[in-house]
Amino acid sequence: MTFLNLDTIKNSIIDNVVDTLSSNARTENEKEALKQALTSKIKANTLISNAPSGDITIDADSINNVMNKLYIDLLTTYGVLNNIGEDLSKYNVSYSSYINYVNSRINEISDALEACRHSLTSIYMPAYHIERFRTADSFDTTRSLQKTRYDGYFPSYCYCNYENKEHRLTLPLLRQDNSLRYDDKVETAYITPFFQLGRGFTNLKNDETNIENCLDDSETDFWNTSILSDSKLEVSFIDKKPSVLFAGDGYYYDIDNGAVCELEINFESVNTVNELVLNPCCNYPIRIVAVRYKQTDDEDEPLTELVWPENEQKMLQDKFTKSQVSFKFPDILCKKIYILFVQEHYLRKTYLYNPQDVYKNSLWFDSKNSVKPKVLEAEFQPTYGDRELNSTIWDNVNDRIVKNENKDLAAIIIGDEKDNRKVIKYDYNYGFYYISCYNNHYDRAGFYVSKMINLGNNIRTIKLYTDEIHQRDSLNHYITDIEYYIAGSENPTMEDWLPILPQGVTEIKSELLEITGGNYAYLRFQTDEILNVMKNGVPINLKKDNTIVFEKDCSKDSAGHYYAIRINNYDFDAVYSVNYKPIDGSNILDLSQKLATSIESFDGNNKTFFKLNDEPYIDDTDNYCSVKLTDLSKNTTGTEIEVKNITEAANQSISYKNFIGDGTYQYYVYKNIIYFNKPIPKNYIVDISYRHLISKFRTKAIFRRNSSKDGWLTPILNEIKYDIETY
Repeated sequence: MTFLNLDTIKNSIIDNVVDTLSSNARTENEKEALKQALTSKIKANTLISNAPSGDITIDADSINNVMNKLYIDLLTTYGVLNNIGEDLSKYNVSYSSYINYVNSRINEISDALEACRHSLTSIYMPAYHIERFRTADSFDTTRSLQKTRYDGYFPSYCYCNYENKEHRLTLPLLRQDNSLRYDDKVETAYITPFFQLGRGFTNLKNDETNIENCLDDSETDFWNTSILSDSKLEVSFIDKKPSVLFAGDGYYYDIDNGAVCELEINFESVNTVNELVLNPCCNYPIRIVAVRYKQTDDEDEPLTELVWPENEQKMLQDKFTKSQVSFKFPDILCKKIYILFVQEHYLRKTYLYNPQDVYKNSLWFDSKNSVKPKVLEAEFQPTYGDRELNSTIWDNVNDRIVKNENKDLAAIIIGDEKDNRKVIKYDYNYGFYYISCYNNHYDRAGFYVSKMINLGNNIRTIKLYTDEIHQRDSLNHYITDIEYYIAGSENPTMEDWLPILPQGVTEIKSELLEITGGNYAYLRFQTDEILNVMKNGVPINLKKDNTIVFEKDCSKDSAGHYYAIRINNYDFDAVYSVNYKPIDGSNILDLSQKLATSIESFDGNNKTFFKLNDEPYIDDTDNYCSVKLTDLSKNTTGTEIEVKNITEAANQSISYKNFIGDGTYQYYVYKNIIYFNKPIPKNYIVDISYRHLISKFRTKAIFRRNSSKDGWLTPILNEIKYDIETY
């Protein structure tokens, strides 16, 4: 069996053309030379056909020969174009990655500047650190750090999901189905402009890319279009649709200006969708006003709202954006999705046109479209002048003939071909790189561990400010939570991880209750008020259920605080969680008592100062720092040399004034440097033992969905801000 492709056909035609061209050759050598010359041209992507010269012979053989040459040239041209297209695609991907890298670095610098401004404007001038997850560089994936609240290990695949386009963290994805493409390859839907304001109001069709480009996940191709008007578009919509189709306050949500467009995504079959991702491609931000859907193709089926301006859930309200945005919502079964957006920004541009070209163009469109369609959905300001002519063209011709008897009628009626004119238009630009519809399934737990954040100063207190998104489940309950822990060591133990509550949070919602033995589940923070306990996201009636017992810690006072919950008849197949109000102080981590001792050794090397890894914590006691000088010049065991600490604890910067010229070694500590009154010889060893507070730390965040249902639901973390008081 012989398989044909373009290469075999091309080679066959080349042989045929060579045989025809060389048929009149005198010798085989001449024929071979012609063949080699032709083949070398083809390999070099050089066109082999040329314009005829002299007398033209018209016969079947010559025509076939020319056609074969042209066919070879076409194959060569298409091959070159394909190579160019592939190269451009590669360059686009490469340059896009470079641009994204540069943007991420710029954003990191902006975050650092914001942190500096915040620190300088505060009266106490605390250290300030911002983590907005610009890249994955801040993640620490060391396996020994991937532990649960009670020191058990998370599965390695439970590391949180990083959404690099929107720079945020979610629960790890178990599965993500693309509803627009089967196996991410074959399109299973088509997209059309269901309504487009301004379309059809100009004779010339606006330049635009293929709208089908929206249905892939690539940024190398896109859909983008412009709407031109004579002045700013002001819109007032007229109710011409059946009332059953209207949602909220109006079908178009009181939009009063801008270029309005609604896209319809029509699936081949009914699909399950729980996330819509939109990546705009436009010069200025657009407003995503509403997202609605239908379950069937029935035109009379009312639209169901997913996203609209007055939605109670902030994440499902209208968005004003130029960058990628995603909407997560409970599972829906849909056949059609409608995306309503408006571009309110415009550019005022001046265009140059020729009257003759406009006249010829109008003749073409008048003959092609004898009846101009009327758009009834909206009234536009301005209305275009060419649609408000009250007199016929013959009336205009007659008037011009009477007034200009001795002038060129053609130049008067249709304009002079040399008479180029200017016109001002308002350009509204919008489009999308891609639109994606997903069916997501998230895991129930995930974690994030930061790299060490090194301040170089003693840390007294830490406060957290976080930007989180928690949506309600299908029963309108909050069942997601993010737990935060901070540790001040490179390899922390379970006891080193200290819980902290973000600022502004006065009520903990849906904290997981983990049984650790004896049916006890310990709370992360002590509390005086437990609001409710939930089982699989459903509140338990605590007045009727006597299996739930709250335990108090009365070791410090008779009143005590609740610290644990005992669950009798614990159902190990269920997920228990609790809502409560933690006691005051849970949102500040006090590290002032977390003193550590470090020992560092240096060779003398005739130096008068030595830099320590941490800054000693200086107080009124004498044991915060001790220095041992050992002279190794006389014996291997060394001789200890007397040294005296003259540090001024109240004001370390003036400690040098306490030096005494009695020949002894003296030192003082300033910040993380220890200074001596004279050089330390090369054969001396300097051993420094000092106490210090934590100067660096790392953060662990545990993401949870405390229910075995609602697999679409995930907590979202956009940023963490650290407000740090240092010593």
